[in-house]
Order: sequence, then C-alpha cells, then structure tokens
Amino acid sequence: MELLKEHKSLFSKFRVYKEGVGLEGISGKKFIRKDQIASISESKLWGTITIKSFAGETIKYTISNSKERERIMNPLRGEDKAEPKITKQCPHCKSEILLGAKKCPQCQSDLRSWFIRHPILTFLVVCFVLGVFIMSIGGVKKEGYIQKVGEVPQQETPKSESEIVKPERTFKIRENVEVGGARWKVLSVKDLGSKLTSTNPFIESKTTTGKFIQVRFEVKNISKDLKSVGNVGLVDSQNREYTPASDVLFWIPNEETLFLIDNINPNITKTYTVVFEVAKDATGLKFRPGGIIVLKDIFIDLGL
Repeated sequence: MELLKEHKSLFSKFRVYKEGVGLEGISGKKFIRKDQIASISESKLWGTITIKSFAGETIKYTISNSKERERIMNPLRGEDKAEPKITKQCPHCKSEILLGAKKCPQCQSDLRSWFIRHPILTFLVVCFVLGVFIMSIGGVKKEGYIQKVGEVPQQETPKSESEIVKPERTFKIRENVEVGGARWKVLSVKDLGSKLTSTNPFIESKTTTGKFIQVRFEVKNISKDLKSVGNVGLVDSQNREYTPASDVLFWIPNEETLFLIDNINPNITKTYTVVFEVAKDATGLKFRPGGIIVLKDIFIDLGL
C-alpha cells in the first residue's frame, strides 16, 4: 500500500494510505478501506479524529496540534493535491528511502552532513579558520617584520616522512594501551547478529541488514589533568570506518553509556559499552580509541 501520511504517538501509529486508513496500537491493528469510509469527523476541542465505516467499525485517534491534525486530515478530505515528496534517493546505493532518513536501510550509509557527524572536528576547524582569518587581517609579526596579506612567507625546511607519518600500532584484547595520558583496555567483544531483541513491550526490536558488534572497554586517566573520551570507532579489513550506533541505548547499561564526549578526572577508571552497526561482510575488525581528536595510528584487534 502507498503511504501518504503518518503520525506517531507514544503507544500508537496512525497512517493514511492511498487505499484507506489504519491504526496500530496496544489493543491491536485496525484498517478501513477508503471505499468503506462512511463518515469522517474531528473534535476541535480535544483534537480527536473519528472515522466510521459502513460496517460500523470505528477508528479514533487524537492529535492535539491543530496544524499536524490538518496535515493528516487533508488527504482524507481529498484536499492534499500538492502532496510533497516523502522519499528521496540514497546517493550511495540509489534506493528509495524516507526524506528525513539519517541512515540508508539498504547500504547502511550515514546520510548526515560531515559537520553533524563530526561536531568536535567541526568546532576545531571553525576555530582554526577564524584564527587564520584574524591573523591575515592584522598581520603576523615574524622575525622582526610584519607579514601581511599578499606577501610570500619564508619557506621552512620540509619535515621528513618519518616525522609526519606515524606507523600503525595494533594491540590485543585485554592488553593495556597507553596513549595521550590514558590507559585503554578492551574487556570483551560480542557479535550480536542482525537483531537486537527488545524485552520492553513499548520499544521495538532493532534489526539491520548487516550485524551489530558490541565492544566493552575501560579507560583510566593516568595523567594529572582532565582527559576526554570520545570519537571511538571500528575499522574493517577493507578500511571502512564505523561510528557507534546512536539508536541502541536501550541495549546498553546506563552507567556504561558513552554519549559523544565524556570527561575523566585523574586516577579515575570508567567502563563503557558501545554497539556498532557494521556491514554483513565486515571482517578483520579493529577498535580505535579516541578523545577530542581521532587517533589514526592506534588500534586494538578484536579477533572478528
């Protein structure tokens, strides 16, 4: 069936199809075909939409917001002629997906902009660009003269390749990894398969065309200053990078949740659990620690 409009509340879903109207809730599912609708009414006071069929079946659904209620009622009244598009094409696999989708359900590509996916790096880039702009306007004092815009700066001796490129270092599970004043250790790794089963009747199970990988690790601040934990990731044998899934918090203990960036005081150890949604054919997975910046040369082999 072709979906025209949809409205979700905490316990139910109200959908308007080209072929009729449906309601899905705790008490079950109801559907009235378009040619069987006898009457449609709405309560302006309470915002309740009432749809009755010729057979006596009734669907009632409440939308308190008048604009949202009008959006749902328009196709029922036949007034939704200029129907906006509700789908778009995935730029990676070219499949049809919902217009507001943040991740493609087919190829698992993250469709958010680079700046939204990397807020910390975006902030650092903005600060860097702003600093360069201010320096270029006011001039920079360098070796006894003012270097202004348009002047050719003195060339510095290029660094050797060994000074620029750091060799990759790979560690094992339960092995201590010291980097940037923090000691990392991966405690356990689990392949959870393609489905995360919900035990809560109000939360739907989570499925994927790939697979879910759970990584539990601990971080100890061994320095004398505050340290930040974040920007962790996975890399597979094809050099594809994965970030932690943001919609699986129900399956992670509250005390072990890592939300973007977390701070750790000196001599304090914290344990975190993250779940990654990776491709089905992903192998050779390696965990990458991180802080405010992404670490590109430190990895922990997960054995998967």
